[in-house]
Amino acid sequence: MKKVFSWTNFELKFLKSIIRSELTPQDCRPRFVGDQKEMLIPFMDRIAKEPYKFFVETYKSEIIENFLKDSEYLRAVMRELESNHYSNAKVGAMEDMLELIRRFDFRVDRVNMAVRRQLLHAGRNYSDDMEDEETSLFSTPVTIDLLESTPSEVPLYDFQREATDALEKHFVENNENAGILVMPTGSGKTRVATRFMIESMVARGWQVLWLAHRSMLIEQAANATYQFAGGLLPSVAPHKKQFKFVCVSGKHATMKYVEAKDDVIIGTVQSIIASDNLEYLRNGLQDNVFIVVDEAHHTSAPSYRKVIDAVKAKAKRVKLMGLTATPIRMGMGETARLMKIFDNNIIYSVAMSKLIASGQLSRPNYISVDTEIDFETKIGLDEKKYIQKWGELAPKTLQRMADIKERNALIVDTFMKDREKYGKTLMFALNGVHCMALCDELRKRGVSCDYIYSLHQGNAEKINKFLRGDIDVLVNIQVLTEGSDIPDIQTVFLTRPTSSDTLLMQMIGRGMRGVQCGGTETVNVVDFHDVWGKFNQWLNPQFLLEEEAAEDAEVVVHEYQKPNLVPWQMYKDILDAMHTKYANANEGLLNLILPTGWYEVIDEDGNDAKILVFDSQVEEYAYLIKHLSSLPLKYTGNEALYEYFDGFGLLPEAHDLQMLLYTYRIDQKQPVFHKFEEREEIDASVVAKRLIDEKITVAGVDKFIKEIYDANPEIIKSIYGGLSAYSEKVKLFALYPNGEKPLGMRIEEIPPEILPYDATPYYDLQQLVNEVVAERFDNAYGEVPEVLWTQKRYTSFYGQYNYAVDGQKPFIRINSILNSKDIPREVVKYVIYHELLHRDNHAHNRAFRMEEHKYPDWAFHDQFLDVTFNQFDIVRDYAM
Repeated sequence: MKKVFSWTNFELKFLKSIIRSELTPQDCRPRFVGDQKEMLIPFMDRIAKEPYKFFVETYKSEIIENFLKDSEYLRAVMRELESNHYSNAKVGAMEDMLELIRRFDFRVDRVNMAVRRQLLHAGRNYSDDMEDEETSLFSTPVTIDLLESTPSEVPLYDFQREATDALEKHFVENNENAGILVMPTGSGKTRVATRFMIESMVARGWQVLWLAHRSMLIEQAANATYQFAGGLLPSVAPHKKQFKFVCVSGKHATMKYVEAKDDVIIGTVQSIIASDNLEYLRNGLQDNVFIVVDEAHHTSAPSYRKVIDAVKAKAKRVKLMGLTATPIRMGMGETARLMKIFDNNIIYSVAMSKLIASGQLSRPNYISVDTEIDFETKIGLDEKKYIQKWGELAPKTLQRMADIKERNALIVDTFMKDREKYGKTLMFALNGVHCMALCDELRKRGVSCDYIYSLHQGNAEKINKFLRGDIDVLVNIQVLTEGSDIPDIQTVFLTRPTSSDTLLMQMIGRGMRGVQCGGTETVNVVDFHDVWGKFNQWLNPQFLLEEEAAEDAEVVVHEYQKPNLVPWQMYKDILDAMHTKYANANEGLLNLILPTGWYEVIDEDGNDAKILVFDSQVEEYAYLIKHLSSLPLKYTGNEALYEYFDGFGLLPEAHDLQMLLYTYRIDQKQPVFHKFEEREEIDASVVAKRLIDEKITVAGVDKFIKEIYDANPEIIKSIYGGLSAYSEKVKLFALYPNGEKPLGMRIEEIPPEILPYDATPYYDLQQLVNEVVAERFDNAYGEVPEVLWTQKRYTSFYGQYNYAVDGQKPFIRINSILNSKDIPREVVKYVIYHELLHRDNHAHNRAFRMEEHKYPDWAFHDQFLDVTFNQFDIVRDYAM
């Protein structure tokens, strides 16, 4: 998609204010400023082709008074800053917002980015319907002023608090070095991990290196880090004055921005190991480093091991934490290797069944829809090879699927037939074209709908509309698989085949926020199946795990064979239900699988656990419970599975039945079964609404809650733990609709440091050349070309080797902007060394870089030239 920015879209008064500004160089001002906009555009382009960062900083007053004032652009800027808890930003009356924006520092990246976003939006034209990718809020390092930021409690749900307590005990109290945190998708792994790393590790002086494999995961971690650092550190680490973190990926900063003063480094492994970036990482490490691997099943890949080994070789102390929805990966042998990396420690694990039973996650209604479209006979040999290599469909195959009108019509018809039941629906499409096609068809049918297909400009507002309920359906590809908090999604449509259990659970997880977390009681998961023969592994998450194309090892997807079952504790209840397509050959398709309740049991370690029971299992479980007293002591879960469950439909796991038997032998009474209908009667949010509707007085609240508890003690203990915790939760729901205290923080950022620059000539250039020739070439360079300072200062290059032309001898020019006492001597010598190398190699190829990197501390000098140098006043002036 081609995008074009133009100043022609702006009002004349704004353009005039920029051109007439005292800050605008004389050669960028026309002799006469008239009222013809077309005559001013060339001068605006000379000032800045687009509203770059320096442009926004320089023309703050003009932007506020002639662009933001009395406009929706100001409201959009303030909405973005408020959502990120920046300072005291708040959407309100226009006069109040103007007063705030005038006080904000436009050098602060978050403020600058919010303003730039609106300028770009106002001046951008598109060649088609599709929009461009938006710039990340974390594209440059962020520094938070902890002295000015407001401390705030960061609320956690009960199981999240259990997880952070377990991490604290493991890494801090017991001083362990490694372990894995296991939490289902949708349960807040990132929320737990970022709170722990800020509150317990950074506060104690540890530097955090957060590793992920996709830039979208970087964004998710960065958002949580930004908010948690500003909210937690002022109270738990009062000695810290600043908090600095940097994100590294193809959409964020480069490794050259990493510094040893960074508290947190969040990056994709691909970017960290690319080229010579590990050297920049080594320079940016502190003595104590806490490594977090997001989606820990990637840790055994060579790329991850390379980064971890580099950190261990440099830092004095290293701890390693993995985050995952399941520690299982590609067979038991690989699992053993993975667990060995984490010292065989699973620090905390919570079963999805427990979260569903307690209402933290929604109950899933799985609805399977067969398209009856045979794709395998339509794809070419190259597409089949792609599937065999990567285990995913090729882009051209996805496009072919997206173009089939009958398939798209079936998707739309399925929604329209049960529109009221499906409610707020999130659809996962095949690609960008498919997003638009489905959205267009839904709009034609009168559905309020929109689409997002990448991290493009305008997504935030579309997501906010979906969040507010202004649109009923949002179609996307994978934008909302990670980190998007839309609690009241009622339905998820899966229209794309995938062999990735991680991707599948991320898609499903977007709709699984339960009532205890401000979400829904149930979530409909509508799953579209096509006809495949050999490549029939699609959407079979029970047996196939994700293997990204960016991984080091090549992945081969073989014709499907069912391996031995692996006991995935947190997936067993949901994923086992997926694709149980036939109850038997005669009964046909089983379209709906719905959990109906749970049993309270004890696991082999003596911990409380829950077994989720589905509709088709109720009678079999009841029959087994009835005969518990007559079963022999050595009777096993496997025996119960084969004797009491007939083998049709969805079967429980033998491990669950073993826990049921164990619980009976310990308690000598039948395990308690709770129906979801029982939970609804005592649900904290429901009871809180009754408090309000029945106008219970403050004095009568505790009595009212106690009466409900006394009538339902077992199920309340099962879900909430006891009367005290239950009472607290009811009161929270009465005060706050989501059952948690809102974040009340205010985050103040520190703008990038501006370094003083002394333009007085400082260095004897010939002396520096002689030192380089003596030290780096042992005075054996041969005939040294003449080396001269440039007459003018430039910002576009540091040096240039000019080869012999028409009998003229070669010579070297060194940018006179380096001739200052504020530029380290070795940095200037490094530039000279670089240019001298060009005598024998014209290109910046691998051979050249190998020679260049023989210079001592080359990475430091590179970093100074590419990062630190841009902070000097002289550079900022020239950049305009």
